[in-house]
Amino acid sequence: MNNKLDFFTKPTPQGELDGQFDVKRLINSSLLNSIDKNLNKLKNTNNSLYKKYQTKLKEFIEAKLLTFKNIAGLTTDKLQSIFSGLWVLFSLTKHLSSHEQTRLQGVLKNYNDYLVRYFQSNDQLSSAFINQKIAKLTTAGIRSQVQIGSKENQPTDIKKFLDNLCKSSPFIKYDPQKEPENFTIIYKNSSWKGYFVYETMMIALVSKENPQISLIVSEEDLLQKIKGNRINELFEKAKQNYQKSLQNKAKLRNVDLPRNEKIKYLKVFPASFDPIIQSSLSSSALLTSALTKQYKNLEHDTVFSDSPLQSITNLIKKDYLKGVRNFYLDFYTHGSQSELKYKNPINSVHLVSLMHQFPQAKFVINTMACFGGGLMPGLKNAANKDKNLADRLMLFTQTKSDLPNLPGGIQNQNKRAEFYSTYYQLFFIQALQQGKKFGEAHHYADQQAKKIVYLDAEALIKGEYFVKKIKPDVEAKERVA
Repeated sequence: MNNKLDFFTKPTPQGELDGQFDVKRLINSSLLNSIDKNLNKLKNTNNSLYKKYQTKLKEFIEAKLLTFKNIAGLTTDKLQSIFSGLWVLFSLTKHLSSHEQTRLQGVLKNYNDYLVRYFQSNDQLSSAFINQKIAKLTTAGIRSQVQIGSKENQPTDIKKFLDNLCKSSPFIKYDPQKEPENFTIIYKNSSWKGYFVYETMMIALVSKENPQISLIVSEEDLLQKIKGNRINELFEKAKQNYQKSLQNKAKLRNVDLPRNEKIKYLKVFPASFDPIIQSSLSSSALLTSALTKQYKNLEHDTVFSDSPLQSITNLIKKDYLKGVRNFYLDFYTHGSQSELKYKNPINSVHLVSLMHQFPQAKFVINTMACFGGGLMPGLKNAANKDKNLADRLMLFTQTKSDLPNLPGGIQNQNKRAEFYSTYYQLFFIQALQQGKKFGEAHHYADQQAKKIVYLDAEALIKGEYFVKKIKPDVEAKERVA
C-alpha cells in the first residue's frame, strides 16, 4: 500500500517550472484514486501513520506551490498545465485541514484570475491559440478513448443492426465493404444518409440533397418507423426542424447579456480532479477573458466544490444583498439524463428552488455536461408553469437530454485526439472573440460544432424552447474522421 504514498516523499527537482512536474503522473486518475483509497484506509486503521502522511502531503503541496513563483515567460500550454496541476493538488487537500483546503482553493482562484488577465492583455495570442486548436480538431480516436452512457445504454452491434434494417425495408442500402458503419435510405425520390452517433444508441439521418436538413433518432424509433411503413414521418420532422432552425437563428441574434447591469459569472467545477473535465479548466479562463472583454459589467469567480449547490447559493446571497441581479452559472462537470454529476449532484429541481430564493434575480445557466445534465426537461416544465420564472431564465446546453457530449479532440503528432475543452466551447469562445453577441455566439458554436460531431444543442430563453438544429457538414466529418 505505501508504495503509492511514498510518491510524496520524493524530492522536487530544482528549477522545475513546467507545471506538469510529478503531477503529470498524478493526473493519471488511477494513481490519484489509489492514493486517496490508501489514505482513507490508513485513516481508519492506523491513525498515527495517517498523520505522518498528512504531514508528507502538506510538504509535497508546499514544494509544488513554490514552483509557481516564477511563471513569467512560460508558454500558453505550460501556463494551462499549471492550472491542471493546481487542481490535482487541491483535490488532495481533502486529507488536510479545512484551513489548508481553503488556502489552496484561494491559490486556484488567484491563478485563474492571473490566466484571465494574461489572456485579456494578449488578445492576439488568445485568438491565435483558439484558432490553432480549432484548426486541429479531429474525431480520430474519440470512440476508443471515451466511455459514454450507462451499461444499459450502449450501442448494439452495428453490422447486426444494419443487416436487420435491410431485411425490414427495401428502401435501405448498406454496403458493409465500403461503409461498414453508414447506410443510405432512398425514399420517394429523396436520399438520406444514416450515421451512428459515437457510443450511443442514436442515429443521425442527413438529407443528401441538403445536409442542413437532418434529424437524430434512436435505433428503436427508426426500426419502428421502418417496420410500420412510417419512415416519412421522420423526414418530415427533419424538414420542419430545419425551417424552425432558420427562425431560431434570427431570434438568437437578438439574445444578449445585459450590458448596463452588473453580472456575476460563476464557473462551477467538482472539487475532485477529473482528467476529462480538466481539459476545459483552462478554456474556462479563455472564455472568461472573452466575456469580460465584451461585457465590462461582468465579474467572475470559480468554484471547486463537492457540494456546489450550497457553495453557489452562499456566493449568490452575498452579491444579491449588494444589489446584483444577474447571475450566470456555468457548470463544468459530467452529466446524466437526470442530474449534473458532483459528489452531491445538482438537478433541475434544485435550480428552480435556487431561483425562488432570489425572486428578483435573472439567471443564465450553461453546461457542457452530457445529456445537458437533464436540466432542460425539468426547467422547461417549470418555466411553462411559472411565467415569472420563465422571464428570469436562459438555459443553454451543449447537447440534448438524450445525447452525450464529447471533449474536443485536438490532433496530435500521431493524428489521434488529445482532449481540450469541448467542440462547442471552442467555437463559442471564438465567436465571442470575434465580437458576436451572446446568443449569436451560441448559435455559431452549435452550427460549427455540427461540422465535426453529431450533437444537438438546446436553449430555453424566457420560456421559449430552441432546438438549435443540427447542421452537419458531411465532407468535413469525412475529412477529420
